[in-house]
Amino acid sequence: MSELNGDDLKKLIESNARSIEALSASHAEIAEAQRRAEKEMAALRDTLGHVARTQGNALAHLTQLQGESTAQMYQAINRLENRQGELVEIMKLLVEKVGESKSEQ
Repeated sequence: MSELNGDDLKKLIESNARSIEALSASHAEIAEAQRRAEKEMAALRDTLGHVARTQGNALAHLTQLQGESTAQMYQAINRLENRQGELVEIMKLLVEKVGESKSEQ
């Protein structure tokens, strides 16, 4: 290998210095991009946690409302059955009255 003269050596050193600066800048950009990505991931985890809590609360509320609705439906059915029983008793009394009226005539 031939020996480098002063100008060639100076150019080589300057070229190496520019390469080192470029690598340093690239490293800084990569580090900044990684920090941003970590920050975005933390925000995403927070958002997903909030979504999961909201969904859990909504499902619990829906289950509660469904239970209340079912209870109200059964109460309404019981009231209707009671009314039906009362109507049957009234009809029996009417039939008896009609029978008594016919037998009196």
